Amino acid sequence: MSNLVTLPTFIFRQGELHEGGELPIQVIYYRDGVIELNQEGQEIIIQYDYLRKLFNEIKKHYPEAMRKIEKS
Repeated sequence: MSNLVTLPTFIFRQGELHEGGELPIQVIYYRDGVIELNQEGQEIIIQYDYLRKLFNEIKKHYPEAMRKIEKS
């Protein structure tokens, strides 16, 4: 018989959809430092150790990306 598993989770809300916000993201924590980001059934699974690196890369490239978008 399988044991019931309850995973720690929270919902990150990104504003109201009718006001131009995005769909909420569910954050689920697993053992061994694995984190799942889930939005409308689409998931990204990432090791906790890489989470900060990913967001630092996103922040690092953001200004240049915005400049390129504004030029197009």
